[in-house]
Amino acid sequence: MSKLFFMQPVRDFISTGKFFRTGFGWILRVLAVALLFGGFYLFIESWKAVEYLKFWGIIGLIIAQGFFVVAVWIISQIVFNRANVIMELPDAHFTIIPIFSIVVKMIGEIYAAVTLMLSVVGTIMIWFSGGGMRGLYYQFREFAPFLQSGYGFWGGLLSLGIGIVSAFVLLFVFYLLAELIVVTFDIANNVRDLMNSNKNESAS
Repeated sequence: MSKLFFMQPVRDFISTGKFFRTGFGWILRVLAVALLFGGFYLFIESWKAVEYLKFWGIIGLIIAQGFFVVAVWIISQIVFNRANVIMELPDAHFTIIPIFSIVVKMIGEIYAAVTLMLSVVGTIMIWFSGGGMRGLYYQFREFAPFLQSGYGFWGGLLSLGIGIVSAFVLLFVFYLLAELIVVTFDIANNVRDLMNSNKNESAS
């Protein structure tokens, strides 16, 4: 008869947090692989801009593509490493909050890496191709609208500077949010321990 009531061990397994840690970790690992394939697709598609470029524009595109490949590899590593961190979390009374804190950090790291990559690639396109890749650059700016849209040497330099500062600020803000989540988690743990201690003292 007890075999019919199988939900209790299932619920206990979920309550330990291993269910969410393992599941979310594998989701992030799959996402890391998908990012590599998506990056490869964008890498191929970007070469279509060659027909609109002159010599220096092509040189700039080649350099930009190199930075793009590095950025995709870095982002996929960020996701994969955070997946490992989540899967290695210890059991705790609160299971989702630590995972969420790590995910917030990961999002900040990815957004900062993408912003920095876009600023570097955009700067190279501005310096080497002038207005030849304007349409492609405006598509990039949809993901990071704070990038500079000017042209020429100073426009490219300004785009790079704004990108670096923006990446730093984004990383700072997301790490701050993650730490606030952890602090809230610690306060909740301390309050729970204090309440349990008071109950034990009252019982004794």
